Amino acid sequence: LKILNPIYSVDEIKKIMGKDSRGVLINSPEDLLNLVLECLREYQTYLTGKENPRVEDLWNLNKTSLTHKSEEDFSDHIKAFLDLKMKSSCIIINREVQLNRGINGTSGARTDLWVNVYSRDRESKYSLCIEVKGSWNTSAPTAIKEQLVDKYMGSGGADAGIYLVGWFDSKKYPQQENMWNNDREWANADLDAKVQEQRQKEPLLMKLIINCDYRI
Repeated sequence: LKILNPIYSVDEIKKIMGKDSRGVLINSPEDLLNLVLECLREYQTYLTGKENPRVEDLWNLNKTSLTHKSEEDFSDHIKAFLDLKMKSSCIIINREVQLNRGINGTSGARTDLWVNVYSRDRESKYSLCIEVKGSWNTSAPTAIKEQLVDKYMGSGGADAGIYLVGWFDSKKYPQQENMWNNDREWANADLDAKVQEQRQKEPLLMKLIINCDYRI
């Protein structure tokens, strides 16, 4: 992997790239956005692929009940995967970053995942925010604007943003109702429309629904 800005020589690239590196050049926020999206699509395969699927990591399993884990656990799981995939001294992935100070004792705005990519001389950087929601969260249909765009990409200063919804379902788990009536196709279409609307303000905005279904 990864981030080369300004462009490095071939010898420098070989030194920076390890055997597990992707060798991707990041020269713009759009490059960073595309790289993180690629890693998140691999995360989907990691969760639900045919070989050693890890989606059970996101569920609490016992003999009598099945419940999903928290959004915080989900975000931690994503971060651990991205840390493995995006190995570079120039890429830093943080959890629960406070972007500003709170007022009158309240906490400031915090984003779920914050990815910073630095230039070789550390004098410049690109930033990407990932806002993570579980499908059961009542704010999932609206937070793309209220949190990701207005707080984190606007006043927070992120150059790009990904709105990531984990869709949790199981035959043994009665999913909580949401505005989408637990209809994944409706949720996908609804978020697509909202992304298109918000791109007038923030063009480097994407959404992704991650399948976290647990089939027993």
